[in-house]
Amino acid sequence: DIYNNDFSKKLIESQNHFDNLYKVCGNKFLHNCGSYLINGITYDYYIDHYPKQKLLFDLIKKRKKNLNILEIGTYMGHSLMLMLIANNYLSATCIDIDDTFSKPAVEYLKKSFPKSNIEFLKGNSLNILKTLKKKYDLFLIDGTHRNTQVTREFDYCINNLISSNEVDFV
Repeated sequence: DIYNNDFSKKLIESQNHFDNLYKVCGNKFLHNCGSYLINGITYDYYIDHYPKQKLLFDLIKKRKKNLNILEIGTYMGHSLMLMLIANNYLSATCIDIDDTFSKPAVEYLKKSFPKSNIEFLKGNSLNILKTLKKKYDLFLIDGTHRNTQVTREFDYCINNLISSNEVDFV
């Protein structure tokens, strides 16, 4: 059974975080804007993304405890939640141009995972990337999906913010 694994167990145990993220976001989400956990039509768990969710979880789980992550496009914090249930010691810098949902989501996750170190930065990712001094082990680039923007974010990250030869992009 493909669902009989550590990820499924942790996902079920984290149902309260999924529900609370919706609550701290005012019981609202952007319609037609999906995430790792929802399809954008309703705020219900979206099992069709299970392989993608498990891939992210497994990627984080296998890495060192003090993993340093850069996430571009935080939205409701769903991918951050998946990473935190895999490794609650991780350090994450989260960037989003709109803090309507991302700021309350990140604040909730910071309180819920006190062993982590999470920083939220509001603004255009290309402007913020130029100000970052940290180096990162993993980049989750999931903000705008325009090719030119993603390419510029990727190029900047790969040329300026990589911590070692063992870096991952999602």
